[in-house]
Amino acid sequence: ISVLAILAALVSAFFYLSDPDIQRSTLEAKYATLPSQFVLLADGARAHVRDRGPRAAHVLVLLHGFQVSLFTCERWASRLDNTLRVVTMDMRGHGLTGALPSGDYTQAGMVEFVKAVADKLGRGKFAVGGHSMGGGIAARFAETYPARIAQLVLVDAVGMAVKPRGKAPLILRVLRAPVLNEVLLHVRPRSVVVHGLSDEFVRKSIVTDVMIHQYCEFLRVAGHSRGHICTLRPAPKYLHQGSHWRRQGADVDPLGQRGS
Repeated sequence: ISVLAILAALVSAFFYLSDPDIQRSTLEAKYATLPSQFVLLADGARAHVRDRGPRAAHVLVLLHGFQVSLFTCERWASRLDNTLRVVTMDMRGHGLTGALPSGDYTQAGMVEFVKAVADKLGRGKFAVGGHSMGGGIAARFAETYPARIAQLVLVDAVGMAVKPRGKAPLILRVLRAPVLNEVLLHVRPRSVVVHGLSDEFVRKSIVTDVMIHQYCEFLRVAGHSRGHICTLRPAPKYLHQGSHWRRQGADVDPLGQRGS
């Protein structure tokens, strides 16, 4: 087989497998139902936010993990918003917030994003909980702005330099690979999403076809893949805490979710 024939086959396979980007406006029409709102920030970001629960109640801000969206927190929010004011947000380069004009996807930049959203909503001091990437952002927010934090809840949070128990999730390994990560700007295999969700949830019944489809769609928002690659530069160290929520030494597993 000639080299040209191999190259032609590879190019054909690439175009066959590649997925076109989805415009954010298309998914906004589909997913930005109440209580979704959009908050314009000084850096040009248009943050997708959900703010629910009694206005006078204590505030809990929930931060989602890598490559997902605020919808990951929906089950928690719906259980807590009777007694708490629960705020969730799509982080930079995720969900319906989308790509950032400045291209700053650093953890420090994410912290400033959370602060800017909280300021816009008029939230002074609040509890913050974060899962995976969101846990790392929550911890750094507490370190940077301790006077703003009432309580801190970390769920398999990114950032603690401990010895890993096993390999990092497949999608993270691929996104760190110099050549493969560029391919993923155009090719987003559904099988990778399924694999990631299987690792994400202890309770497998939570993972439905509807959830998988939503995750796949958000990965295809224009600009997201590039933002995800930038988020992993430099590659953070991951906290491996097992598969449960940990708060003050107690294990709680309300929704079967774990870090990724």
